[in-house]
Amino acid sequence: MQEPANSVQQVRTWTRTKSNDDELNRLMVETLEQGLSQARGQAVRILQLRRQVLRTTTSFQTERLVGTYRFFRGFRWGSVLNISSGPPYNITTGFDNDHDTEANDRPSGVTRNTGHSPAYADVDLRLSRVFALAKDNAARQLEFGADAFNVFNHVNFENYGGTLTSARFGQAIAAYSARQVQLSFRWRF
Repeated sequence: MQEPANSVQQVRTWTRTKSNDDELNRLMVETLEQGLSQARGQAVRILQLRRQVLRTTTSFQTERLVGTYRFFRGFRWGSVLNISSGPPYNITTGFDNDHDTEANDRPSGVTRNTGHSPAYADVDLRLSRVFALAKDNAARQLEFGADAFNVFNHVNFENYGGTLTSARFGQAIAAYSARQVQLSFRWRF
């Protein structure tokens, strides 16, 4: 079935993820305690494992708006808008407060994924054109395309410093890619 010369397709998705692992953590601790309590001299290890069990309530939202437009002379225009809430990160003291040989302890009253980074947003665009190489064989085609990612060159930060003793606490350590442009060529036969 042939698409009309001018057509618009739009897809919108919205995702919300929320997890609360408290019940899973409780079951894991019980299982570990039952298994390890049968072995003698393992009481210290049980306490260390209990401290390593993570409690979390994580919420993350993503929205993606995708659209394609087919217009004159076989050109196709496509766009993707990506928007998401900033991912959470852990806040730690940078010290081994509980003397378990790991310097990743949280301050009192701070749970896992308490820190929140800023939202993510970018726009990607594509312009392409397909050329038929043979009139008798529709499968033989040549396609040229140009893609631009993060068109507005919006800075999207990632990997935030969550260690209270760090000079970079609460600051981004890295950023996602800046604007990128690529040209493509596809030969179908």
